[in-house]
Amino acid sequence: PPSDQAKTAFATLFRYTEEAGRDPNTIGIDTRVSAGSGNEADWREQVRFWKSIGVTHLTLANYYASGHLHRIDGRSLADHIAAMRRYWNAVADLL
Repeated sequence: PPSDQAKTAFATLFRYTEEAGRDPNTIGIDTRVSAGSGNEADWREQVRFWKSIGVTHLTLANYYASGHLHRIDGRSLADHIAAMRRYWNAVADLL
């Protein structure tokens, strides 16, 4: 999972939300994940981490590499669909 930097950033966001008079539990937060590295156990750990710090939505981004995101090896539509299915089957019960 990402570093403590994410935890710090989210804590700041939630503090700002409260200072604005809003309940942090009422805002949606999205982050991106990828199936381009790791395995099913790693993906489950990442989902648990993101949920534990308040993420409400995940976007599966297998199409490029940046930061913690890694492109899948394949380039075809079939490769992307297979990666999405594999990821979904690994984490669906956590969502």
